[in-house]
Amino acid sequence: MKANFEDLCVKDKILVSLKRLLNEWNQELDDVTEAEKRTAKGKSMVATFKQCARYLNPLFKFRRKKKRLQKLREEEKHESEAKALRQKQRGQQNEPNTNSSSNPNSKPRSSNPKPDLLLSRPNP
Repeated sequence: MKANFEDLCVKDKILVSLKRLLNEWNQELDDVTEAEKRTAKGKSMVATFKQCARYLNPLFKFRRKKKRLQKLREEEKHESEAKALRQKQRGQQNEPNTNSSSNPNSKPRSSNPKPDLLLSRPNP
């Protein structure tokens, strides 16, 4: 999947630019004839390119690895959120609907809104 260059973050833009420059440089070296590559100047050009590519390779690998880890963390986060939501939904389905309030610690309401006054009346 190729993303638009302007949509990339700064780090990715740098890596894409380096990769593009490396590919262009490799293409230029491929265009050089074998006779030129055998000269001291040609050998130096090829060696310089190979050294640069070898030195930049860990940077590319590090960024790919970091991207994969970031993607895995995001997936794990989404999975844990989905799991929590499913558990919450299951919990709501298993609860009896006797209490209409959302507070689980509240007492159920009685059908008689007034307290029993007959029990608390003093004897004459």
